[in-house]
Amino acid sequence: MPGQSKAGYDVGMKQRLISVWCWVVGLLVCPMVALAQDEPLQIDAKLEGYGKSVRVGDASSTLMWGLFILLAAVCIAVLFKDAKRSHLD
Repeated sequence: MPGQSKAGYDVGMKQRLISVWCWVVGLLVCPMVALAQDEPLQIDAKLEGYGKSVRVGDASSTLMWGLFILLAAVCIAVLFKDAKRSHLD
């Protein structure tokens, strides 16, 4: 660390450096602790020995079309906005 300044601006700098170092170490250790707590894969007894693949069927795209139509309506509504209207109305 550099020497202490004459104006005293670096008072408490060592304590701040230590606290930042502790925060960084803590942030780096948290994912390691979470990875260390991984549990072994649990096999579902209901599906054990089941002959065919069990999966959810293909989903429909109805929700995406609805969102697309809503977005198109908003975009078209912007076209008809009065340009001379101010925020003071």
